[in-house]
Amino acid sequence: GAYTIVTCPNGEQTINTTGNPGLAKGGSGDCLAGIILAQIMQKGSLKSSLANACYIHGLAADLAIEDHHSTTDLLATDLINFLPDAFRKCLN
Repeated sequence: GAYTIVTCPNGEQTINTTGNPGLAKGGSGDCLAGIILAQIMQKGSLKSSLANACYIHGLAADLAIEDHHSTTDLLATDLINFLPDAFRKCLN
């Protein structure tokens, strides 16, 4: 599949394996930008903030698909609704 590769200015890379084709829709990138900003404001490193944001974003999409959405009907609002579940899954 198509994975997200996060590349930092120093050349370090992280490969994110979460997510699905349903993310290729309008508004998905806006959600990702908000998650990235929230992670950066937690004062973590840039690399971990970007990697964590991409992971959570993709995981929310994956959880939405598991909950009977399809990659065709997945909307940005669905991502937002599944963010709490994605964060909970990471904490457990």
